[in-house]
Amino acid sequence: MAELLMAVQQAQQNVDIPLISLAVDPVIAAAVKKALAEGRKATPEDLGDKLHDTGYLIAMQNHVNRWIKDIQKVCRMQRDASTGSAAEEVNFWVGMERAISHVEEQLKTPEAELTLQVLKQTRKVFATMTFEQDAGLKQASDTVASVNILIRDFPVNDLLGATSVEQLTQAVRTVFMHLRKLKNATQYPLSRAYHLVEALSRDLSQRLVTVLSQQHLLLLSYEEFEHATGGCSELFRTWDEEARQFKEMVRDQAKKRGLSERPPAKLVCEHLMVQERIVELRQFRRQHHRLKEVLSRVLAEDAGGDLTAQKEVASAYELLQSVDVLDLTRAGQEAWEAARKAYDDRIDRVESQLTARLRDRLGASTTSTEMFRVFSQFNALFFRPRVRGAIQEYQTTLIQQVKSDLRKLQEAFLDGHQRIETLTMAEIRDMPPIAGSIVWAKQLERRLDGLLGRIEDVLGRGWEQHVEGQKLRQDIDAFKSRLNQNQLFENWLKIVKDEKRLDASDRVFVIRDLGGKGLELDVNFDPGILALFK
Repeated sequence: MAELLMAVQQAQQNVDIPLISLAVDPVIAAAVKKALAEGRKATPEDLGDKLHDTGYLIAMQNHVNRWIKDIQKVCRMQRDASTGSAAEEVNFWVGMERAISHVEEQLKTPEAELTLQVLKQTRKVFATMTFEQDAGLKQASDTVASVNILIRDFPVNDLLGATSVEQLTQAVRTVFMHLRKLKNATQYPLSRAYHLVEALSRDLSQRLVTVLSQQHLLLLSYEEFEHATGGCSELFRTWDEEARQFKEMVRDQAKKRGLSERPPAKLVCEHLMVQERIVELRQFRRQHHRLKEVLSRVLAEDAGGDLTAQKEVASAYELLQSVDVLDLTRAGQEAWEAARKAYDDRIDRVESQLTARLRDRLGASTTSTEMFRVFSQFNALFFRPRVRGAIQEYQTTLIQQVKSDLRKLQEAFLDGHQRIETLTMAEIRDMPPIAGSIVWAKQLERRLDGLLGRIEDVLGRGWEQHVEGQKLRQDIDAFKSRLNQNQLFENWLKIVKDEKRLDASDRVFVIRDLGGKGLELDVNFDPGILALFK
């Protein structure tokens, strides 16, 4: 059915190029018929007295002049390549080839050849010269032959018959690959090649809308919507890359063809309107889906508030579902903009409620820890400008708290008191001193990671792009580099390797003099060796 509809559509788009019939003079037809019956080729002498009949020869010349006019009608037919579809352009040149071939076949018939021979023999050279020059058949035939290097077998049906975005993407690749034949189609104007690509863009626009309109995009679940439109990004990237290479090829051809061949300054692609709408739709649905998810999580503690907000968001979305989002006419654009405005107004009310709730929670917080907890709950909403503006003053306070905590950690690191406590604890637990140092460094690192988490709580996702976030990130990263446990371990390992720890020839036991307290028998073993085994 799809193929039938496409065939009907193309038939409606065809430029009607007539297949002309060159009428044959009855005397000529009779002479040819007689000669064929006798098994020979007809000659001017077969016309008998007519060959010297001036009135007849003038009538024959007028007859040939009508041929010229009919042939000129075909050879001089034009089509405005800046309008219509790519199929129209393809069908025009295919039709021209068929019509010219039909004329050439008729001129090769015995009747046509005898007609021209008679005019030539009776010294009507002017008539035959006029026929060859004015008909323009040879030039038109050469032009069509050159053009059809590009146009013949042009894969426009791959584009028009695509039933999915993936098929459209492949069709775009196939079409542009075929367009490389422009290098050999030297009589196909470069400006016309630009118009052909613009027509392909119009076809792509119409076909993409048809494919996507099989389902109402705003009635689909978010996952289904993403699946339905996900391939569009690849489709548009493919077109952009292929079009870029095409323009480079045309520029090269312009240099080779000379100054007479200059393509338009700009390639006008109609599918960009569809592309912009799809990009807008994907961004809109992504933000709406994110808002729904965040509301569900943020307001989980207050079931009533959550239900009210969710209902408001759902009702706002319903305002858009009656709009044909792929209608890019003026009326369609106005309907979409009106629906978006109504949606935004509803969402503004929801945001106002959320903002009031957030400020109440922050105002009721008695400690910075409680404020951090509130921020961690609501920070997913910071992508909404209204919410972000409402908590700006609290952000400043909490960022200062993070800076203060970072400064305390730096002071603790430089003071070393906490490190001594950690080393003492490691000794009590029978851990090597190096292990205690590493544990201490890891403790500091975990606390720094906690500060990073708090920064994200306060500034929200993408906090690294925030001025304060960037500065804190740099300070924390610099601090972390000083806590490199690998470097601590490598330094300790180097010391161990450099020292002589165990000599097998030494005595196993040694007697130590304790001064006035007597002597003590001890194991002759370096405690550092024990640390290696721990």
